[in-house]
Amino acid sequence: MKEVNDQWGHSAGDRLICRAAEQLRAVFPGRVYRTGGDEFVVVDRQCGEEEFYAAIRALERELTAHEVSCSVGAVWSSVCRSVKEQYDEADHRMYEEKRRFYSQGQHDRRRKKD
Repeated sequence: MKEVNDQWGHSAGDRLICRAAEQLRAVFPGRVYRTGGDEFVVVDRQCGEEEFYAAIRALERELTAHEVSCSVGAVWSSVCRSVKEQYDEADHRMYEEKRRFYSQGQHDRRRKKD
């Protein structure tokens, strides 16, 4: 996000956030919440585990198709846990994915293609 804002301005960053939100709402209607900046959370108590992870894969495909690159941290549980606990676990997974992305040099490859 910082790169987009620095290179193209904050209105371009805002449009990117809106594109991400549109894709999230399309896959998880009525269950998406913006937690701040460029971060969102989905609270879905309707999907079973298989359906949930299939929706996550569909979301990742849609984000890519709409030229939105982001890290996703997803957690599904059949046990009733606190929202904070699941949020923290998903946040941790998202940062792990982000670290893998940067450590594999995908960020640099993507920039060179632009």
